[in-house]
Amino acid sequence: MIVPMKKVSVLMLASRKDRTVEELGELGVLHVSVTEQKHDPEASGIVHDLDQVNRALRLVSAEPLEFQEVPDALKDEQGRVNPKSVAERILELDERHASLTDTLDQLSDERRRAEPWQDANPGDLDDLDRAGYHAYLYVLTPDRYERFGAEGTRIVVRQDKTSIHVLLVQRNDQKPPAGFYPRPERSVSEIDAAREQTETEISSVVGEMRRLSSFSRTLVDERERLEAQLEYRTVRTNTREEGRVAYITGWVPFDLVPRLQRAASDHGWGLLVQDPAPDDDVPVHIRRKGVSRLIQPVFDLIKTIPGYHERDISFPFLVFFTVFFAMIISDGGYGLLLFGAAIGLTIGMKRKGTAVGPPVLLLYVLSLATVFWGAVTGVWFGYEPLAQTPLLGSLVIPALDNFEPVSTENLLFLCFTLAAMQLSVAHIWNTIDELRGPHKLKALGELGWLAVVLAVYNLVLNLVVNETAYPLLDATPVAAGVGIIAVILFSNQEGNIFKGIAKGLSVPNLIQTALSSINAFADTVSYIRLFAVGLASVEIAIAANELAIGTGNPVAMILILLVGHTLNVAMGAMSVLVHGIRLNMLEFSGHLGMEWSGSEYKPFQYVRQS
Repeated sequence: MIVPMKKVSVLMLASRKDRTVEELGELGVLHVSVTEQKHDPEASGIVHDLDQVNRALRLVSAEPLEFQEVPDALKDEQGRVNPKSVAERILELDERHASLTDTLDQLSDERRRAEPWQDANPGDLDDLDRAGYHAYLYVLTPDRYERFGAEGTRIVVRQDKTSIHVLLVQRNDQKPPAGFYPRPERSVSEIDAAREQTETEISSVVGEMRRLSSFSRTLVDERERLEAQLEYRTVRTNTREEGRVAYITGWVPFDLVPRLQRAASDHGWGLLVQDPAPDDDVPVHIRRKGVSRLIQPVFDLIKTIPGYHERDISFPFLVFFTVFFAMIISDGGYGLLLFGAAIGLTIGMKRKGTAVGPPVLLLYVLSLATVFWGAVTGVWFGYEPLAQTPLLGSLVIPALDNFEPVSTENLLFLCFTLAAMQLSVAHIWNTIDELRGPHKLKALGELGWLAVVLAVYNLVLNLVVNETAYPLLDATPVAAGVGIIAVILFSNQEGNIFKGIAKGLSVPNLIQTALSSINAFADTVSYIRLFAVGLASVEIAIAANELAIGTGNPVAMILILLVGHTLNVAMGAMSVLVHGIRLNMLEFSGHLGMEWSGSEYKPFQYVRQS
């Protein structure tokens, strides 16, 4: 549920502003309204240090060594690790590593240029210069070499089918032909020595970076400290002063207001508690209870928050997402693998004394749903003979058997039925909310949309699935027409019934209603993706099996099966993110009228630095 919020203003003596801000942070219930970003020199320094720490953390090894002895250069005055010095050193090493890498690339290019002339030692060429001669290097095609009539001594250094490397020695008073090649500045052996030294320095830098990664926990702690300091500075900056009085405004969940009131009484603050105004930007605090908590990891992943005046759709999201997940993965064997992964994670957490949280519990639910769907459709690793065994065969519902052509129409029917169910839930929910609100006539508009959705459902079954099995009912055009009329007449009712009707009959609104009716058709057809993606998953599994069996080699067979099915599971997971979440976040939420425009409730928290 979306917790109701209260707008709170805390009044304090200006002389106690810093202390009061710290006390509010220690209380940890007030989401501070940041009205403007004021320049704060101290905050600028914190932002700089925080940026350095974050950049350093991105560079250290994901698998650090055990904690190393602290070098003197990285200690503070008390002999402890100085996280700022660690971050600066990591960034210095990163710059050094980049510079050395560029040098190594340049040396490799230089070697490629010098390698054909390795017999032309730069030192010997310099001796020729001092003796009154000059050496020129040419790369010639065989035809051009035949026509090469330069004066002086020609030495063929290297020759192949397409090119001839020529060293031409002339007196200084002789003019060389155009197109000579730049002389190498160093010999190949000198370049190789420089490369070896550069590679040694790179290894040294990488080793030191690896050792410094043992201080990553120190950097994480420093990041948290700096973030807390920055938040404190931001809150302090947004605490306004009016003479001897200062005040700060923010938001508190309604059930935490008594806690703030007790703190105000203890510390001598003034407190003003108000309900949000219609135009206030209220942060959203969602408390999910019971099974609804299982869907929390998905919302954490997609990072979307409903608006304060919107709804928490956690429970219907969980129900439909579970069904969509099973239909997209579409394989009982993969479901068993996911179930085994959930068991493994549970055992590992139990050994560490960690509670099994919503992510693992959600994995149990999704994997079992996938096993069930694979059982009733007869798909186990895409291998038909498995579904024909007595035990597994008894679980198959013949009308949904994936290996039988008859299942195609039935699966399409099921997809569109899910569409009608989910979109109907949206409009029924809207209807109930409108009946509870001040403008109850709007409920008739929502019932009109419900009629349109059901009419579209019959139309889609007739057009897409089978026009004989699902004929267009006589009631369908009536329901669509009555529904659209109800939408036009009642969706804009906000007091005066005649003004509401006039607004509904306006040209912009009529165009919007027509477009929304078309979208209702498109949204329903959109659920065909469940069938299409599930079918693709099954076909890929079948193809992997046939390819493996066709090799006739046990080792190749095992390798192909592992790679093929692993990739199929990975693509299935990506499809769930794209399609399973989309149907909830766009189609379903769109019919609910949700815009997901909320900002998260983040109470100001401060830990006093010792």
